[in-house]
Formats: sequence, C-alpha cells, structure tokens
Amino acid sequence: MLWNWITISRNASRAIVNNYGAILGKEFCNPDRVEDLISLMEDGSADTVSEAIAAYKGAGKA
Repeated sequence: MLWNWITISRNASRAIVNNYGAILGKEFCNPDRVEDLISLMEDGSADTVSEAIAAYKGAGKA
C-alpha cells in the first residue's frame, strides 16, 4: 500500500516538472506546493499562477 502511494507521488512530481516546470520553477514543482497555489487561487487570493506564487512567497511560506 505504501509503495503504491510512493509510486503515485513520484509520478505526479514527474508530471508536474515535465508539464509545468518552466512556468512554476523548481521551487514549486511538487504536489504539495501546487496544491497550496491552487488553494490560493480558489480562495480568491490570486487570479493567476504568478499572483499565487507571489502571495505564497509574501506569506513567508517559501
């Protein structure tokens, strides 16, 4: 069970890097950080990925 979760997590990380690495930058290329950015956009704190990254960094999380 744990092995499946590790495999899924690694695959998700690879997919993020391959598809969005140029946009997000290395710092945000993991599922947890992407989820944080999505949350910022969903709660209205940011309208774009760039704004979400700025808000994330401004909150002292980065």
